Amino acid sequence: MDTHTPKQPFPVATFSLWGCVALAVLGTAIGLLTFPSQIPLLYSLSLPEQQLVPKLYLLAYPISILAITIIHTQTLRKVKALDSTLKRLFLYATVLVTFLITLSLIRLVVLFL
Repeated sequence: MDTHTPKQPFPVATFSLWGCVALAVLGTAIGLLTFPSQIPLLYSLSLPEQQLVPKLYLLAYPISILAITIIHTQTLRKVKALDSTLKRLFLYATVLVTFLITLSLIRLVVLFL
């Protein structure tokens, strides 16, 4: 009788996803507590006054990361017929996207501290 318990398929990637969520929440909390009331986020606009937004816009970072993480993990759970390699690629792409969003938030926090 086989007593082998199945492992979680991608524990490092899953841990990385939730680590990005935690870092984004921490970065947003730091930003909301320490940043001035207006911060420059919209650098593509030509006038400096148009680049300023309220610091509540920082909430878009963790909300988007959390939404991407939840949607992608639920999608991976629903798709059972997909090949393991494709699932792994999908999960690593999710990790990459959330990591890049988290990195941009950390960069913003470092600029203002």
